[in-house]
Amino acid sequence: MAISLLTSCTQQRHLRSDIKEFIASFSLASAQEVYKECSFVRVDTETVGSTVVEVTATKSINVKDPNNLVYDYTEITTENGEVKQSLHNYLEKNDENYFYVSGGTKVQKTPAEALEITNSFFYTSSSEGIYIGGMYAGDTMLDIIFDIQDNVTIDSENKLLVYSYEKVMKEGNVTVTISQDYKVNNLGMVVSNYIHKESSQSTFNSVLTVTNK
Repeated sequence: MAISLLTSCTQQRHLRSDIKEFIASFSLASAQEVYKECSFVRVDTETVGSTVVEVTATKSINVKDPNNLVYDYTEITTENGEVKQSLHNYLEKNDENYFYVSGGTKVQKTPAEALEITNSFFYTSSSEGIYIGGMYAGDTMLDIIFDIQDNVTIDSENKLLVYSYEKVMKEGNVTVTISQDYKVNNLGMVVSNYIHKESSQSTFNSVLTVTNK
């Protein structure tokens, strides 16, 4: 999600009181209680010369009924408007049996395995109670917050932690300007993420929005 670009070796220093108060409520368990029917859409667009490649990824889950779990993921890649690749993975339930459907193949899953698939909305890997990837960013933010706090503001009215920056850097001999506007709510869930990266050779934009019904 690009937020590692400004991190450095963690130093022993004080965390701002407003940030400390805000992140105290980060909780995966609480987030999963609130986010029962939710989705995200991420659109990545890269322009190199006259070629425009766009990747649109959409993931949605509905776990309101624990006996009828819903998961759906699509990813469509286009080049200058022409579809080059399409992916659709989803859970299907027949009677009491779950099946994970991907690329035309169907694999039976236990209810616990089906729940694990829906949990990928929140995290993609975990170790010793630390969850990373997915739309729960609480543990990631706790890990890097000391390093990025100078670029963090707290929007108390909307209950958002906003991480925003612009940086000029070198990639080889190419000068690259990158900016990011990343918002996390008081549960530790990503609300939105915007990344813009530009050089003399290419332009890249990534727009992510998360919806909770």
